[in-house]
Amino acid sequence: MCWIREPNSDKYHAVPHDEFCYEMSCLAPIATFTLLDIIELIPPRLKEKYVFHIHKVGDHYHLEYSYPGCDATLHTSYSHNLLDAAYDMYVWYLTKYKTSNF
Repeated sequence: MCWIREPNSDKYHAVPHDEFCYEMSCLAPIATFTLLDIIELIPPRLKEKYVFHIHKVGDHYHLEYSYPGCDATLHTSYSHNLLDAAYDMYVWYLTKYKTSNF
């Protein structure tokens, strides 16, 4: 995906990153992060035992690191919007795990 700016406007639209994307823009397209990009940045395991899970509970998406077979949960992010929950989880990972000796 990339952002394309409307001519004579400050509005942007997300469009697939292909040849058409370049034809629509007189400037270089601005790359965007998709949900898949963010999820791929989140490690599948932490501390060798906590596994990353995504599931929907009611109208919320829950992303969590939990220990399989028991109720131990390292962290949970949830939101009505899956992209928001994934972003929150990635920010948590960067601030709490990646920057410390967790």
